[in-house]
Amino acid sequence: MGGKFKSVPGSGLPGIAYIPAPYAYRSPFKDDENNMACFRQGLEIINWTTTGKPAAIILEVVMSVGGMIVPSREYVQAVRAWCNQTGALMIVDEAQSGVGRTGKWFAVEHFGVVPDIITTSKSLGGGVPLSGVTTTPEIADRVAELGYHQSSSHTDDPFLAAVALANIEILEREGLVQNAERQGRYLKGALEQLKAEHEILGDVRGLGLMLGIEIVVDKASKTPSAGHASAISQYCRDHGLLLGHRPTGAVSGNIIRILPPLILHRQEADEALSILNDAIIHAQKTVMPKITNGTAWM
Repeated sequence: MGGKFKSVPGSGLPGIAYIPAPYAYRSPFKDDENNMACFRQGLEIINWTTTGKPAAIILEVVMSVGGMIVPSREYVQAVRAWCNQTGALMIVDEAQSGVGRTGKWFAVEHFGVVPDIITTSKSLGGGVPLSGVTTTPEIADRVAELGYHQSSSHTDDPFLAAVALANIEILEREGLVQNAERQGRYLKGALEQLKAEHEILGDVRGLGLMLGIEIVVDKASKTPSAGHASAISQYCRDHGLLLGHRPTGAVSGNIIRILPPLILHRQEADEALSILNDAIIHAQKTVMPKITNGTAWM
């Protein structure tokens, strides 16, 4: 992400190259539904701005704050193949997407690859601040051999470890990973139906119970409409439905994230969909379209 995210003092680290997000809905590349043109452009950036053999590539396979962007299976598999070829480590950030939210224990499982390192937090603790790094025995042994040591006040805290284990046991016992897949599939299908009915609902994307909708002025122009998104979010809040939206958030504030609890039932999903439908109708009637800075040129 650019803009204000690059203006914070201290943001970004030297020696890091950034490649384009595999954002199919707004790709600047022609005929790039599978994101492979975006992948090739990313390789060009790496080859022209680095040694061509970076230590690692870090990616989210569901880019939540970035706009709930989900890369194609081909894209993620190409990243894995490129890492194998260059010796770079493939690091997948599963802070939000991991531990069941996408209908699998880890979102990367949807793409048929095994990363070298997975980072987890947020959902791992079920509300308790907790994070973890999972890697292969070979990598763990190698960093130990090289003398690497990580330490902080709560490293290996037994209480936090007990919380994570209890959280995992609940997910397994109550079948919540399977419920996330089942309810997420139902929700996404219903959102696709809303998309077909409403001109301002430009795109629906996500996996399991990690979903997003992109709000636009109209489908033809794809002009982002933060105003419509704000009206939808406020209407939903006023009627008891909390959505993930910030008027000044990423991607012009026209993305609404939908992240229900993994215990979601069908009746609750239907109630939420009804409120959301009414909110979209309300926004279409009350908001005057306004052109804003964003990604409408794509």
